[in-house]
Amino acid sequence: MRKFNPWMSKFLAGLLLLALPAGILAQATTETSPAPVDPTAVLKAIPENATAFLVVRNLAEMDANVVGLAQSLGISLGPMGMFPGPLMMAKSYLGISDGLVDNGSMAFVLLSCANVKSMNDVPQQLVIFVPCHNVDALTAMMSPQRDGEVLKLTVAGESFIGGVKEGFLILARQPESLKAVLAARDEGVIKSMSPDRIQAYSEQDLFGWANPDAISPAIIAEISDTLKGLMAMANPARGMQDADTSIEQMTKVFKESREMAAGLKLNQRVGLLLSFYMNMKPDTDLGKQMASMRMPQVPLLVGLPNEPVVFAVGSSAGDEAETSRQVKIMLDQLLREDQLGDELDTEKVKQLKEALVVLLSTVKQMSVAVTALPPEGNQGLIGVVFAGKVEDSGAWRNEFRRLIHLGKDLVVQAAKKQENISTDEVKAITEAIQIRENADQSEDAVIDEVVFDLTKIPDLDEQTLQEIQDVLGPECGMARIGTVGKDYVLLTYGGGKTRFEQVADNLRKGQAPLAQNAMILKVADRLPKDNKNAVGYLSVDQILALITNISNKVGQELPFPLNMPNAAPLAFSQTKVGEMAVQADVLIPAELIQSASQMIQPIIGMMMMGGLGGGPGMGNEIEDMEPAGQP
Repeated sequence: MRKFNPWMSKFLAGLLLLALPAGILAQATTETSPAPVDPTAVLKAIPENATAFLVVRNLAEMDANVVGLAQSLGISLGPMGMFPGPLMMAKSYLGISDGLVDNGSMAFVLLSCANVKSMNDVPQQLVIFVPCHNVDALTAMMSPQRDGEVLKLTVAGESFIGGVKEGFLILARQPESLKAVLAARDEGVIKSMSPDRIQAYSEQDLFGWANPDAISPAIIAEISDTLKGLMAMANPARGMQDADTSIEQMTKVFKESREMAAGLKLNQRVGLLLSFYMNMKPDTDLGKQMASMRMPQVPLLVGLPNEPVVFAVGSSAGDEAETSRQVKIMLDQLLREDQLGDELDTEKVKQLKEALVVLLSTVKQMSVAVTALPPEGNQGLIGVVFAGKVEDSGAWRNEFRRLIHLGKDLVVQAAKKQENISTDEVKAITEAIQIRENADQSEDAVIDEVVFDLTKIPDLDEQTLQEIQDVLGPECGMARIGTVGKDYVLLTYGGGKTRFEQVADNLRKGQAPLAQNAMILKVADRLPKDNKNAVGYLSVDQILALITNISNKVGQELPFPLNMPNAAPLAFSQTKVGEMAVQADVLIPAELIQSASQMIQPIIGMMMMGGLGGGPGMGNEIEDMEPAGQP
């Protein structure tokens, strides 16, 4: 393993306190530098051909944002708290008493690595831009020694050289790196950035950007070889072969990307918003794939009922041919012949993969949800919905029937080759798996029933069967899949036929009731509003409520309550921000962070007091939880 340079570990330990994205903060009243600062000034000072940079856009603003979040969690930081904020801590660590522009931008910059031959030389390309209004005051405690325009400095016990450019103290380890920055007379890296990234930079607290073209082939090859070695050690039998495919995909992304970026926005009322961005080159495979991405024709969550959401996602698909190619690559990795063994017919496995490719690549738009059904409904605690917009629902349904029959054949075939499974047991498995074609109809919906009859399973006792039915409902072994008109296919599990009909009606009307769920409305407007082609939500509080309800149904008491009041779901979106550019955003809402903190604190207290043993009454007080976010 390559040893990390000691100067870097020491120095960054101090300076990165200024850039803590989710650190514990304070300082609502930091000493502010004399004048407002142009936030793009650092982008104009960084050389245009830089490989990458990480910028704290405004030190004081970042500090204040983290302060608010920390204080909302009851963490005592800041001037009146037990500990100072990160900006003050960094100043103290680095010996800075004056001269720093508190509302300026600080950057860690990797200069061009287009000609770097080894990873060992990459750290020498790192320079740091520190905003200053008085370099003498800033460096007073850094044992400064002048050598013409160059300063020799000692920072955190390590030697650096420094120079001043456009209001920034530039710190470097190598004279060549410092000279490259000071001599640059171009318009800055801002010229290399897409307009949408410049706008994104202005909205985020922490922003990183990279130009893959400024990474030498030698560096990419060295990284590839290192990853291959790690994969081979993890899986000696297949590691190198698997690595070749993965590395090929990674290298392809680097070669075909024009720019990459990531950002973090921090706010005590919003939470943490992480953004990831890729802009592909034209006339490349990935560029064409990005250009072919479809925008949704109907609401992304179309059809999904307004139920307490555990997980939900809605997405429009890309070009069918490209999707088919990507699905085939994935399935070839998952269903390799050398790992299937002798139990399975390779021809049937091939047919199974072909059916999956057709099913997954011909869906133009899909919406999926796992929801918590009310315990009092006696229709199970878990509901699942898959709705797909397709060109020909009848053809898609026929391919799905083929998939079920192939899957059943493979399961029965594998069972027959197991020495510990008798002929009668194989017969029971064969009878248990059924697909009842055209079993029901509702308006224009023709419904198949896919059944796994649990009563046919050998050695499944009545008590276990009853517990399964208590959790999953009386139809626990059955899912409904049907066509809804010509354009939609629908699969539901849980809630019976009534729920299928409800979702089918939503599809006919092009409605998305789940989008109006109170919990989703809490966070939806914190994500980008325009040009979204995918959204997703994950409710941790509903997962915990579901665990509690399941435990109660089967009579297994929990040693402590899993309750997160006032939480909000994790949220995700994908946005097309250019012809060949896409941005993905992940929101960790403030309500979830605060609610998790409130839930964990008493549990930690109970653990410290030895209270997780389930004493008298423990768990008996936990009743069926009313799922949060009820319509």
